[in-house]
Amino acid sequence: VDNTTITIDSFDVLIFRIPHGWISLESVTKEKLQEMVELASELFGVKTVMILSLPYINNIKTLEDVSQLRDTNDMIHNFSHNWPSGNHGVDRVQVLDFATFGDSLMEWNARLMGMDTSSANYTLESLKPTRKFNQARSIAQVCAKRVPDQTTKCEPSGFSLDGMHWCMGRMGGRLVAATSCLLGCVYNKNKNVSESSKTIEVCERSCNDQFMTLKSVLHGNA
Repeated sequence: VDNTTITIDSFDVLIFRIPHGWISLESVTKEKLQEMVELASELFGVKTVMILSLPYINNIKTLEDVSQLRDTNDMIHNFSHNWPSGNHGVDRVQVLDFATFGDSLMEWNARLMGMDTSSANYTLESLKPTRKFNQARSIAQVCAKRVPDQTTKCEPSGFSLDGMHWCMGRMGGRLVAATSCLLGCVYNKNKNVSESSKTIEVCERSCNDQFMTLKSVLHGNA
């Protein structure tokens, strides 16, 4: 057994999932994101920070919550877009747009069940909390077939069981592909060519559009 210890002075990337559900949306602020990026640079020496946008979860209980979630994601995108390269040693802040993927999947599932998705009201139809699941769960997110509001159980959707965690066996491929694609926008560039931030932004939008949507992914493009 090789017991050699290898010391790593720094890391290239921090991928950060905001623990929404354990913390409130009110706690997710531009100032907190700034503090997180600075701390990541200080502790790990990272040059790139990737933040996952926030999908619908079972803590969203009212239309006001839905609106606040949308505003929070807009703030995350704006924070990333306006990050000055080299600020506090971090060259790039990226967004992996998991919110668009998760919410699109939920809306598509709702339409298949015959729900009216023209407004966000459909997200509020929910299963009644039980001993096993102590939070209400959106029927559009956790059910494969529509059941009456405040029912206690349904046939599982296959992409989220509890309205908080996601089934990586079905969704993980796109997450891994999107992550790799986004990092490629920063690290696969020609070292002899100085690429502008606009060029990188176009690449990042393309990655999210390809993998964090419900568009078909051709094998050769994955």
